[in-house]
Formats: sequence, C-alpha cells, structure tokens
Amino acid sequence: MDYRILTGSEITEERYAEFEALEHYTWPKGSYGYLPPEYVRSLYPDSFEGIFLAIDPDTDRLAGYFNAILTDQENMKRYFAGSFTDLHSVPKEKGKDMVLYLYTANLYPQYRGTSCMRELGMAFAAWLDSLAEQGYRFPDVYCETVSADGVRTAVSGFGMTPMADVDENGLGHYHNGNGLAEYREAMRSLREE
Repeated sequence: MDYRILTGSEITEERYAEFEALEHYTWPKGSYGYLPPEYVRSLYPDSFEGIFLAIDPDTDRLAGYFNAILTDQENMKRYFAGSFTDLHSVPKEKGKDMVLYLYTANLYPQYRGTSCMRELGMAFAAWLDSLAEQGYRFPDVYCETVSADGVRTAVSGFGMTPMADVDENGLGHYHNGNGLAEYREAMRSLREE
C-alpha cells in the first residue's frame, strides 16, 4: 500500500485531531507515555513542521505518525534535570548546532507489519536532508523509549545508543551523535528504489 504522507502545512486541524486521537489511543491518560494535549500542541506553536502523518488511501484516515522537534542543548539540560514537560521546541537557526528530539513513532495495530513506518521514515529523512541542505545542523539526536517497540526502533531503526538511565528492559534515553547519518542514507536508498 502507498500511504499518503502529510507534513507541515499539509496538516489541517482535523488531521492534527486524528494525530492526537492516536496518541491517546496508544497512551491514554494515566499511562506512563501519556502526553497532555496542551503540551504536545505547545511543541508546534507556529506550524506542524516535524509531524508526519500516514493516511490510508482506502479509508482516508490516519494509519500512523512520526513526530520530532528541534531544540537546543540548554533545553535538553532542563529536560534531563526535570521532566518531559520541560522539553520545548525552539525556532530553527541556520549555522547553529541544534538538537533533534524524536518524540513518537506510532501506528494503529492493523498497520503494524505494513510499509507504513518505512514510508513515514522516508518522509522524515527527506525533511532532515532538506534542512541540512538549507544550512541547519542537528548533530545530536535524542529520544526516550517507553516500550519494547520503541527500543527496537531507536536501536535498530535509528542507530542510537543507550544513555546511562536505560534500564534492564532497554527503556530510557538514547543518543545519536551524527545527525542520524546512517539512517538518512538508508532512507535515501529506499527512496531511490
């Protein structure tokens, strides 16, 4: 199946509501991975840049999403010393080292094992390549895993390494110090097939 990938200005308020609904379907209020809606919305104050939505062409409904933000090292220090709600996006700045934070890769159960996550990944990597071509730098990439699927995606998918807080189940924070170079190259190869 070829999913329609929406990002940035292609995302309407209705599509954003579908994104929010899947987020809370997977991590309902009270669960460890729950993010308050007002907090998630604050990560994208001026645009939906960094959100990637996969739309099922047969139903015209959301199948899954991936979202990330650009921030800076000062913000990451506050986040690591505090809680997840201390993490915020910052405006892009060319020529300055920024931090890429990978928030969530999420699919409805019926789309697991399909090409959905691969297609989201190709769109995400193309966005990163475009940012790099425009002069934006993001050498440090972080994420936090809250599930076994998240661990597998961070390590096998993105080539990230565990940080000191990762527990015996692999849950915790991960880092990549080369701007996801290998991942982006792998996604470029898939796009060219």
